[in-house]
Amino acid sequence: MPAITPERNQLKYLWIFTGVWFLVNIIQAAFTELAHDEAYYWMYARKLDFGYYDHPPMIAIMIKVGGWLFSGELGVRFFTVLMSALSIPVLWSLCDKKDFKLFAFILLAWTSFQVYGFIAVPDSPLLFFTALFFLVYREYERNDAWKNTILVALVIALLLYSKYHGILVIFFTVLSNLSLFKRKSCYAIIALVTAFYFPHILWQVQNDYPSYQYHILNKSQTGYDLIDTLEFIACTLAVAGPLIAGLLVYGFFKSRGGDKTMRALRFTFIGFVAFFFLSTFNSRIEANWMAAATIPLMIVAHGYITQIEKLRTWTIRMAFVSILIFSFFRVNLMTDIVPATGSKIMPEFYGWKSWAQTLKENSEGCPVVIMNSYQRASKYSFYTNTEALSLNNIAYRRNQYDIWDIVDGMEGKRIALYRNWNPSLDSLKQMETTHGKVTVMFIDRFRPFTKVNIKMDKDWYTFPHSSDVEIPLQFSTGDLEPLNTKPDSLYPISLVCARFYYADYDTEIPILELDSLYIPDGWSTTAKFRTPDKPGPYYLRFCIRAGNLPPYINSRLVRMDVE
Repeated sequence: MPAITPERNQLKYLWIFTGVWFLVNIIQAAFTELAHDEAYYWMYARKLDFGYYDHPPMIAIMIKVGGWLFSGELGVRFFTVLMSALSIPVLWSLCDKKDFKLFAFILLAWTSFQVYGFIAVPDSPLLFFTALFFLVYREYERNDAWKNTILVALVIALLLYSKYHGILVIFFTVLSNLSLFKRKSCYAIIALVTAFYFPHILWQVQNDYPSYQYHILNKSQTGYDLIDTLEFIACTLAVAGPLIAGLLVYGFFKSRGGDKTMRALRFTFIGFVAFFFLSTFNSRIEANWMAAATIPLMIVAHGYITQIEKLRTWTIRMAFVSILIFSFFRVNLMTDIVPATGSKIMPEFYGWKSWAQTLKENSEGCPVVIMNSYQRASKYSFYTNTEALSLNNIAYRRNQYDIWDIVDGMEGKRIALYRNWNPSLDSLKQMETTHGKVTVMFIDRFRPFTKVNIKMDKDWYTFPHSSDVEIPLQFSTGDLEPLNTKPDSLYPISLVCARFYYADYDTEIPILELDSLYIPDGWSTTAKFRTPDKPGPYYLRFCIRAGNLPPYINSRLVRMDVE
């Protein structure tokens, strides 16, 4: 077993390491342009709420408070940097303060630790509160006094307010220790977490469960593709640290024994892997979804590696190479000294200030609407301090812009629409930007129908093939005025059905002309169409189309099995 540095010296090294890490990330945060999603979460912070279409509100709160302290990119990222630094002593405690040198090298070779050390995304608080949860859970397991009970409940709520993946951390922890239900304090935790989390639950109910629609309904359309499974395996190793992941996995599965917290850590990592592996059979898994699972992987593996000199030596060697690679990329993010490994590979970090200014200069003073890109609309807003709209249609997906009131302030006005499709119209104007050509068209009287909600009586239909069928529809305008769809020669209004075969767009079915109709809240009609000849799983959306603009997204995605 390798010699361990005396505890007093390790504590000194811990605080030096934490301070240096904090300063390095402050510099990185201040001099690196925002990633696409960071700009989107900055928009969250401008419009604080108890929930958002994609995520709970923790990242928005962090950015909002950071913006009170600092301007620009540093304000967006400050609390991400702070949480990353604070996570170091938490993780060190979970590693039982055994081997600081190995601990530090593993941290610096750990991709999630490097990336979410300064990038302001929900994974950043997720990592911090996951680590903090295991620490307070360990104390609660040893002594379920009221102090520890309340603390566990609070940290669980903060974890769930960070990202929905926190549910898996809690689930697999409970699964590892079902005897928790024998404790009265366990039911107190459930009650307290429910109370703490109730504002977000209420927000979901009031907004028709948008997160469920996005994360569950809209991501279950694809058939199985072996590439999805292989990508998942590769991404899991990548987020753990590509050069040390194999050593960590080996150490994880060789490790034995430990208390109930160690058991919870093992259940959490294996549970994450099993859950998302099975999910690859009907959807593509994003690499960051495994970020929280790398915490138990690192902690458990660290405990075993400290005992095996040869394994420890190789872990430090591979970590050192990883640190050199990460250092190069991080310096290049700020400077773009080597464009081939910077702006050409990761263009979302470079040139967006100039891009936004070009769009603003060519918009003739009109409100800017960007089709199908919440990320670009958010970046335009951040770098020009001018509100833009992401106008979403069936070629894209719904997002927070469909909930915000930005669109209300643009209705009836002349707008500059930056599009992602190019019909041959004389009114088009093209320009060069730092991110390629963009095309703009001006609409004199913008008529968005994005907030009209079309409801069906079922979420799943089964029909015979080649048959005439009917689906009842109900229009909900909510707090909007009743729709009076006045005739418009340029943008006639109609109701259409967008049909998908698995995730692929299949066809558009005309349903009803809406020009000259008066549509109050609760107005009903019937969609009549013929089912396809080819059996299989189809998905439907009912949409309003305005002229030659692609149909808006006005209904949930519902399944239609054709037999």
